[in-house]
Amino acid sequence: EGIVDLRQARIGGGLVVSHASLIGRNGMAFDGSLLSTGQGMACVELDAHGEVRLAGAHIGGPLIFNGATLSNPNGDALMADGLAVEKAAFFGDGFTALGEVRLPWARVGAQLSFDGGATLSNKGKSALMVDAIDVQGGIACRGGFVAQGEVRMTGAQIGGGLELDGAELHNPTGISLMADWVTVKNDLSWPSGLARGEVRLRGAQISGNLNLSQTK
Repeated sequence: EGIVDLRQARIGGGLVVSHASLIGRNGMAFDGSLLSTGQGMACVELDAHGEVRLAGAHIGGPLIFNGATLSNPNGDALMADGLAVEKAAFFGDGFTALGEVRLPWARVGAQLSFDGGATLSNKGKSALMVDAIDVQGGIACRGGFVAQGEVRMTGAQIGGGLELDGAELHNPTGISLMADWVTVKNDLSWPSGLARGEVRLRGAQISGNLNLSQTK
């Protein structure tokens, strides 16, 4: 109970916060602002009540939030503005967020994946915000991905493909996908998906194919 405070901590190896239950205070559960690890960070099956903050952190390996539940209604579930991850970032295996998931201006050295039934909920607001992110691999929001609220990736730089296969984006009174000025070096694929709300791709640059087949 209370806040796990690792602001500006330096860890030569990896950091494991897996199978933990964090009950925060004043809306904050974990503060890793400017944290630096020499290897990866694993938050598998983490249950956090309050914001998890990784603003400006540097993760020297993969970042894994598979199976985690982050709950901070009407606030940030994950606040990772300016995060740097040297390898891939995984949010899968039933990852659930209640509140906004934020990774604007982040840098990911491989793939960014919201796969395996990931569910984000911040109704009427932004559910996922990755504006100006730089991903060396692709972004995958598939495998049962559901967002209740806007998915924003304005100005994102995606070195691979943008995969939204079967994804459901629900923001019926606003924008479901905001991808103005996004750059995708491979395909943008969204077959058999669902969009409730406006889909915007103004100024987008897609080097491969655009596939929206059977998306409603």
